[in-house]
Amino acid sequence: NAEYMGVQKGPTLEEYAGFVQGFDPETSGLTMSNMTSIRELHNSFARQQLFEMDMPQLKESEDSFHFVAYVPVKGRLYELDGLKERPVDHGDFQEKDGTGWLDKAREVIQKRIAKYAGKEIRFNLMAIVKDLLVKYEEELKKVESQSHSEEKDISVSIIKSQMDKEISKREEQRVANKRRKHSYLPFIVCLMQELAKHGKLAAFYDTAQTRCVQLKQNKATTKN
Repeated sequence: NAEYMGVQKGPTLEEYAGFVQGFDPETSGLTMSNMTSIRELHNSFARQQLFEMDMPQLKESEDSFHFVAYVPVKGRLYELDGLKERPVDHGDFQEKDGTGWLDKAREVIQKRIAKYAGKEIRFNLMAIVKDLLVKYEEELKKVESQSHSEEKDISVSIIKSQMDKEISKREEQRVANKRRKHSYLPFIVCLMQELAKHGKLAAFYDTAQTRCVQLKQNKATTKN
């Protein structure tokens, strides 16, 4: 489906696509899950932990938090859910300037959200789009090829400003992602040890417990 979206696979996915040609979907998926390069990249976004928490088991009727992708393939909308055995075909859609599938996807997503109306509000929507820097560079080349004019100068200035903002945003995201993946547990453990050494840990604990109770009461009051 990369051709439809205008995506350049890159060496890793090109190698994978070439290797799994002729494979059935299950074997293709199994092959990807066993690719060292993809597994290492995936695991690099996991926050390091000193210990693991035992989480309560979900009931069969409950949905776990995970990402579900919706993609257009040859005029049909497919749902890709890692917890399901195979892609879900949501039917065809009317094509219009490459965005017709969005109307179909919107309809399916709204039905999914409505299913949990009243008891769940935590939903995140993300779109995989063309690299904005590449997009701006292409626009800049197109504008710079035009004859000199005041309108051209303004357009060039606007595009360069957008590129600068995108570069700045990526630097902020790089720092934020680095902090997100960092494990602060060693620092927290040392802090608690120092607080205990100076006889302040119990007081902080009592304060935290009081705040926790207050937050629960406020939440219950808001619901009612």
